[in-house]
Amino acid sequence: MDSLDKATQLTRRRYDRASRFYDRMEGLLEKRGFRDWREQLWSMVHGSRILEVGVGTGKNLPYHPAGTGIIAIDLSSGMLRRARGRAAQSAARLELFEMDAQHLEFPDASFDAVVATFVFCSVPDPVKALLDCETGLATRRRGLSARACPPFSASTKTAHEARQSLCG
Repeated sequence: MDSLDKATQLTRRRYDRASRFYDRMEGLLEKRGFRDWREQLWSMVHGSRILEVGVGTGKNLPYHPAGTGIIAIDLSSGMLRRARGRAAQSAARLELFEMDAQHLEFPDASFDAVVATFVFCSVPDPVKALLDCETGLATRRRGLSARACPPFSASTKTAHEARQSLCG
């Protein structure tokens, strides 16, 4: 097992453990701005088939565009369990899958838009994940991302630059 696989497994275990208290941990941040950011981001999403990367506990579900088809993925089964409990809050046709953002299992050009909120700081290889997301887009410049961490490390900085080219 290479170091990336170990890092990915460690990330999965951390989020599985945190899933039980994750929403409480971020409650104040949600009230102080994250909700507004999520609503604004999702208001810019268009298309009939959308991929949400890192659905987490499902905090974006209330903002999904009505009538769209959304496939939402997350690395953590614990986080997905929480998202499934909120699935009725989505106005979209929602499908939830456990999947690694670094290894998307969809054919090229499967999605009109790819959305991720506060995800790439926790992905061991964010550049690989962003490139996989770009490959999944039917046309360029429909990837939307909100991030919570500045580009401090070299890999995060590179991911930020890759996101900039993807998002325009």
